[in-house]
Amino acid sequence: DSETSKYQIGHALLELGTRYLDVSELRRRSLVHSDLLAQRSGESVRVGVLRSSSALIVHHVFRPDNSLQILEVGTHRPLHATALGKVLLAHQPEILEDLVQPLVRLTQHTRIKKSEVLAELREVLEQGYALEREEAVLAEAGIAAPIFDHQGVVIGAIGINGAQGALFQRGVVHRRLNDLVTEAARSISRELLSGRLQAH
Repeated sequence: DSETSKYQIGHALLELGTRYLDVSELRRRSLVHSDLLAQRSGESVRVGVLRSSSALIVHHVFRPDNSLQILEVGTHRPLHATALGKVLLAHQPEILEDLVQPLVRLTQHTRIKKSEVLAELREVLEQGYALEREEAVLAEAGIAAPIFDHQGVVIGAIGINGAQGALFQRGVVHRRLNDLVTEAARSISRELLSGRLQAH
C-alpha cells in the first residue's frame, strides 16, 4: 500500500502456497501405491504434476533391482515426449496450443508437429492412459495414467518407465503393466477423495 507502506500476500503467493499443499498431499497419498507399483511391475515409478510447460517429478521410486539409478525428484520432464507429460497435457491441451516456441525433438521418434501431438492427446483421453516409446530417451518406454482430486480434476499422473522391450511386445503395451499403472492411479485418486471427505 503506497500510503501506509504495508504489504499483504498477493494472489501469486497464495496460489503458490495452495500448489505446495496440493503437491504435498498428492505425494503423501502416492507413497504406498508407488512402492507397490514398483514391486509389482519391476520398473521405476514416477509421480508428476503440471508446472508451466513441463511435468515436475514430485515422487520417484527406484526400479527394484541393483542397477545404478539417479533420483529424479524435482526434475522436469517434457510434456510432449513422455507418458507422464502426455497425461497432464491431455487434460489441458491449450498449453500446447499456446506454446510459441517449437517442440523439441529429443529422439528420432519424438513428435514435434502440434497436430500430431493433439491427435495423440485425444487418444489419451479416450483410453485413459498414455504411452511413450523412445520419444524422450532411446530404448526407454513409459506408461502413465491420471490422478484425479475430489472434484474430478486431474492434479497429477503416475507412471512407470523401463526398457522398450520390457513394456512393449511387438509394438503392443503389456496389458498387465498397463492395468497395474491405471489401478495405482485409481487407488491414489480414491485416497484423495476419501481424505477430503474425512476432513469434512
